[in-house]
Amino acid sequence: MVREIMKDETVLAQKKAQYQNEKFQVRFKTINGWTAQIIRHEVDHCEGIVI
Repeated sequence: MVREIMKDETVLAQKKAQYQNEKFQVRFKTINGWTAQIIRHEVDHCEGIVI
């Protein structure tokens, strides 16, 4: 499956992440700005999208 490159600035500027802390409790965090764009970029690579 080929996906299009995400170009929507509002989507790229915010990323919601789920993670586990040191006690293995599930936590959620909203990441904004440049860090969110970097995460989206890396997720795209994992899904086979090369930019």
